[in-house]
Amino acid sequence: MTTTAIFPDMSGTTPESGFVAVSGSHRARGRTAGAALDALTGQLTDEESASLIMVQSMQPDRFFNAAQKERLEQLMQAWKESPETPPSAELLAMLDEELKATIERSKALLNQRS
Repeated sequence: MTTTAIFPDMSGTTPESGFVAVSGSHRARGRTAGAALDALTGQLTDEESASLIMVQSMQPDRFFNAAQKERLEQLMQAWKESPETPPSAELLAMLDEELKATIERSKALLNQRS
């Protein structure tokens, strides 16, 4: 299963800038998170398109704190300014940390329901 991340598009100066969806070396933009995901899905092979989607409020929490969120935003902004350059190792590591936080957040939600 391919990991897909959707972020607010910070390349613009207004909330209308929309969203960027990223999966491996694929990137797509859309006015909404769903539009970005749809645009990205059109670029993926059948094998790459199998996915489970989880939506997060993007607010800091005990799983991914404010300092981590701020650093991720800085790294994403730097990458967006040079889209022809592959993402940095630090950005990829931060995305892995955010994914781990999502997994832990999901486990906590499941435990609350049990």
